[in-house]
Amino acid sequence: MEESECSVVMFWVEHKGKLRTVAGPPRTLNVNKFAESRASELESLHSIVKERLSNDFRCKRSKRRRTTGHDNRVAKGRVRKKQKLGDENLNKPDHLKNDKKMLPRHVRRRVELKKNSLNGFSTSGDGTKRLRTHLWYAKRFAMTKIWGFYLPLGVQGRGRGSRALLKKLQGGVLVHDASYCSAVQLEGPEAGTYSLFPAKI
Repeated sequence: MEESECSVVMFWVEHKGKLRTVAGPPRTLNVNKFAESRASELESLHSIVKERLSNDFRCKRSKRRRTTGHDNRVAKGRVRKKQKLGDENLNKPDHLKNDKKMLPRHVRRRVELKKNSLNGFSTSGDGTKRLRTHLWYAKRFAMTKIWGFYLPLGVQGRGRGSRALLKKLQGGVLVHDASYCSAVQLEGPEAGTYSLFPAKI
């Protein structure tokens, strides 16, 4: 390279115990001057490629890069759908209803769970009640409909987490009577009703 084309970096290298100066790669390069000095080489290269390709510089269709990431294909699809339906169907409510995209299941489930009341039981679409801890159990057990509730199945060999549940049950079980949370009405003869309670009452 000529010094007019680029600035050359010189540095010292130790080779077999002797220091030698070696020209490194240029830091800057003036492209116009470089092309002017290599004009004949570039022209010959261009003519060789031109002959090989028979003056057809286009890429083969199979080897083209399909860089269409910038295209908004969703918007294009909407336009095509509108063209198929025609302008007369665009303002109908049925068309607008069908045009809405279905939300993912986890989003729909989150919205459904937020509708649950803070107190009492949650009810599903068919009227079956769910425990407040339904989501926790549903992740760990197979759920079943019993007595109008969704309850976890803790059967050996069936349901997720049943082994862990049975292992805990072997150590002991705590039964809690939560009847004080709601009023209980007893009907029947007075003597028979009083016999249900201890004598201290």
